[in-house]
Amino acid sequence: MKAYNLETALAHPDKITHLYIIGLKKRKFPKAIYQLKNLEHLELSKHDFKEIPVDIAQLTTLKSLSLTHLNLTNLPFTFSKLINLEHLDLSTNCFSTFPKVITELTNLKSLSLQRNEIEILPLEITKNKQLRQLDLSFNELKKLTPNIGGLRHLVKLDVSYNKLRRLPAGIKKWKKLQYLDISYNQIRKLSARLGECHQLQFLAAKKNFIKFLPESLVNLQALAYLNLSHNKISELPEFMDNWGSLEKLYLEYNKIEILPYRIGKLKNLRVLDLRENPIHNLPLSFEQLRLQEFRGSQ
Repeated sequence: MKAYNLETALAHPDKITHLYIIGLKKRKFPKAIYQLKNLEHLELSKHDFKEIPVDIAQLTTLKSLSLTHLNLTNLPFTFSKLINLEHLDLSTNCFSTFPKVITELTNLKSLSLQRNEIEILPLEITKNKQLRQLDLSFNELKKLTPNIGGLRHLVKLDVSYNKLRRLPAGIKKWKKLQYLDISYNQIRKLSARLGECHQLQFLAAKKNFIKFLPESLVNLQALAYLNLSHNKISELPEFMDNWGSLEKLYLEYNKIEILPYRIGKLKNLRVLDLRENPIHNLPLSFEQLRLQEFRGSQ
């Protein structure tokens, strides 16, 4: 049973499994929640309290917890007692460091810490071995911990809007990765190791300083979405015809002068954006494309 306010929830304390409360005008965490012995999903957002009490450990049945827009700066050490937690959202808070207590939640499958002020990831993050989705966008990260490749079950990673200059070599271990967003960083060179992420379907690297693509990307044959717009790319690789699954390709605002002849072999390509590139002529093979949306160069 779901409830959208505390009063309704307390009227049926044994039946409530999902509780959503937004904009509660209280300065302290509502401890009456502890009466909900079967609570599995808790969402608290836009409240006035700024810390989580140590007795949150009583909520051992929780599988999903969302604590957003709360100005949180830390978590209590007892947070590690939430052993059944699989999904955790701490977006839009004031964490300047990654809360290490999170690394004790070994059943965690998805974690969002977007829109905080985190600068460094702890080495212990690899203890979250079950992580499938990790969102660290809109932080202050300058690098990823070198052992982050230990998150071998990672399917989706968003580190956009940070200050990253490179990706660690450990990314070669992400054999299950399907979604990667590294847009709005300071990356000058894509790691050749990225080509070992054979399951990658979505790659966004918009607004960086990338000049060329490594040859290893020829192996990304599952790629369906590629956004390399707003970079410094001057030429595209001949091997791009290996991206037979590619459906959307965004290359606007680069320095591309010539398109490879083999681009015509991208039979599944439906969207192509080439605006603001110094391309004067399109190859004859361009006519073979079955585009539904095309934006040409200027």
